[in-house]
Amino acid sequence: MDAESEHCKEVYCRFGLAMYEAQVLEHGIVNALVIVDLIPERRHLARSRAEWEKDFDEFMGQHFKHTMGRLLRDLGSVTKLPPDLNDLLTRALEKRNWLAHEFFRERATQFVTAKGRDQMLSEVDECAALFRAADEALVNVTEPLRTKQGITNEMLEKSLQAILAQSPT
Repeated sequence: MDAESEHCKEVYCRFGLAMYEAQVLEHGIVNALVIVDLIPERRHLARSRAEWEKDFDEFMGQHFKHTMGRLLRDLGSVTKLPPDLNDLLTRALEKRNWLAHEFFRERATQFVTAKGRDQMLSEVDECAALFRAADEALVNVTEPLRTKQGITNEMLEKSLQAILAQSPT
């Protein structure tokens, strides 16, 4: 393999990482919807744990079908976000859509040179950092609400450990 081929692979790899970070953010938005909408509005309506689990799974499944833009509109319809977080999420949405729909098409001529690929790497790294920052800011805003709902960090850690214990090695 020559250096140019490895450089091309690096662009694809880091693009994939940026899109992964965008999907983590999308999942975080759905989690925020659970905290600010599902739990306070519907948990008390469930007559059993099985009914609550069914409602929860349906809620998550339905929202996972939505685009990131739709998720942000859904979130905005049930809670008022701090303006700085709203701006950050809007920028993240714009960058996510640009990456998914335009990045490689717009950068086709840059992709054929090392300098162009270096610029592309810088851009995807900036996008990944933006998505991580937006997700972290969303978590920081929703964490007190989550804790108020009775979902502690210890509970989350215990759930994670249970999932990891069931995962194949």
